[in-house]
Parts: sequence; structure tokens; C-alpha cells
Amino acid sequence: MSNTNTPVNKFPVGNQFYKLASFTGRPKLFATPDDLLTAAFDYFDYCENNPVIKYGIYGCPPRMVGVKKMRAMSLQGLCAHIGLCHLRRYKQNAEFVPVIAYIQNVIFSWNIEGAAAGVLNPCVVARVLGLVEQVARERVSVNVVFYNPEKC
Repeated sequence: MSNTNTPVNKFPVGNQFYKLASFTGRPKLFATPDDLLTAAFDYFDYCENNPVIKYGIYGCPPRMVGVKKMRAMSLQGLCAHIGLCHLRRYKQNAEFVPVIAYIQNVIFSWNIEGAAAGVLNPCVVARVLGLVEQVARERVSVNVVFYNPEKC
């Protein structure tokens, strides 16, 4: 009795059909660096035109008011906005390296300027950008000798 749930192998054993493929994997979302830069400019415009709204109770009589705050930029936010998981595949291509460096510089300066102006939280921005000071700590061991007059 044969089992009807087993898959039927459509390819002969030892096939090399994969060698006939012109490319493997999913095609790139951005064919040229200019396409990536255009998408990044779209993300920059989105961040500038859509601030985060922080709600709080202000005034007398108290009422709920929404205050617009600057939206922080990040590479993760850019990737989510343009539909990528990461830029690793594009960083390997020499054509895209200057564009990615420019994008990183824009995001870095946007966040630093926002933190310096007091619009963004400086502690969070410093942590995200890796600007935390490293304090060198030394462990000092001290040998303590107690004087016991009874043993002398």
C-alpha cells in the first residue's frame, strides 16, 4: 500500500538546474544609488513633516493639549519606511557606499542638533549614536594586615 501524502520528486537526482538561473534570491529593491537616495529624502521629509505629538494637561482650567515634538531619525526607521530589513546588502556594493554614508551623516547630525537644542533627549540620543563616555575603572587590591599583640 503506497502513502499518498509523500511528495513526488519532480527533479531527477543530481540535477543542476540552478546553474541555469540568471540570478538567485530576491531582486534588489533599489537598482541605483539615486533610487535609494530618493527614498531616504522621502523618509527625511516624513520625519520633518510628521512630528511626534506629546499630550499633556496644561492651563487653568486644565485641558488636554498636544505639543508637537521633533521626530528622531534612525537607520532602523529609514529601513522600516522604505521596506528593507537592513542596508547590509547595499553596503557591499561600492556604488551605494557614498550614498549610505551621506544618509548616516544626515541622521547623525539631525539627532545631534535636536539633542543640542533640547528638543530630543540628549541621554537617549547619546546612547543610540554610541556617544557614551567610557570611564576606565581600575580595581585596587589592598592587603590589610592586622596587628595582634597576643601572637607576638
